[in-house]
Amino acid sequence: MNRILDFPNPNSIEQEAAGWVARLDAGALSSEDLRALRRWALQHPGHRKALNDLAAQWDSLDVLALRRPTEPALRRFTRRWKVGAVAAAAAAAVVSLVVGYLMTQPGEAPRTVEAEITTYFTAIGEQRWVDLPDGSIVRINTNSRLQVNFSEDARDVILQQGEAYFEVAASSRPFVVTAGRGYIAALGTAFAVRLSDNNVIKVDVTEGSVVVTTTRDFMDIAEPDFSFVAEDGTSRVANAGDVVHIGESIDLVRSVEPILLERELAWRDGMLLFDGDSLESVIAEVSRYTSVEIVIAEPTLRDLKIGGYFRTGDTDILLSTLESSFAVEVDYIRPDLVYIRQATR
Repeated sequence: MNRILDFPNPNSIEQEAAGWVARLDAGALSSEDLRALRRWALQHPGHRKALNDLAAQWDSLDVLALRRPTEPALRRFTRRWKVGAVAAAAAAAVVSLVVGYLMTQPGEAPRTVEAEITTYFTAIGEQRWVDLPDGSIVRINTNSRLQVNFSEDARDVILQQGEAYFEVAASSRPFVVTAGRGYIAALGTAFAVRLSDNNVIKVDVTEGSVVVTTTRDFMDIAEPDFSFVAEDGTSRVANAGDVVHIGESIDLVRSVEPILLERELAWRDGMLLFDGDSLESVIAEVSRYTSVEIVIAEPTLRDLKIGGYFRTGDTDILLSTLESSFAVEVDYIRPDLVYIRQATR
């Protein structure tokens, strides 16, 4: 997406903001770049206003493009995501990145009685970025809650509900995420943890390695030796590209294609991606980001195949596109209740 903005003063705040937004548009910012952007945004209220104003201009592209999937769909769809959705999501990324950072400043995050324990949470549809004291970064997804407790010997995080993505800074102190009955330990890596309503835990590893276990005993030492972890259903080593499910036992799905992992974690950029997913699963995922209850009123519609991408929270646009493109009717029973039916016309 090529855009030319005319700024008469090349040293103005607007010019700097344009540079940041353009780099976000290209999808080429590293973690250090993102920290620098947040620092720049906090220097002056005018910086934040310029980012928001430019983000609104960048936001003119309609990224919602639901369609009926065709074969082979996934790779073609992912290429489209790369060149289209990431670019169009630049506005949402700028806004959520700045606002999320502001919300984590001292005095903003609720704290428990013990000062060293900090609790972070997001409302339905909200996402936040948090810089942890050790240099690690956490991206917290919708309707989530986690506690962070760092000491001289350990870095402990408890995911009480929802989903979060961790970019872990290297340290001799173990970094352990507790979610339900599962423990995930990492040193210098990146992974996402999702705790579902039925207490099933899902771990997506994007960088490095982690140990996933249902027993914490060996995690309390300073430098755990991952080599002795038994592949017996109670402990597993997961590497980049692996997906782990923790229920009654630990199940590891290895060699997940990178494009599939990107699709699973598109929420980090404020997007949701679907490729041949059933309408039932699409609505289930969308419902995580809205307080509106969406009901598929006719069972025959549940297996309707959906492909496309849209911004998290754009529920009304999704529903209107379903209605115009998939021969369904959307019936707003109440502002907080929607029924999807087979179109009668």
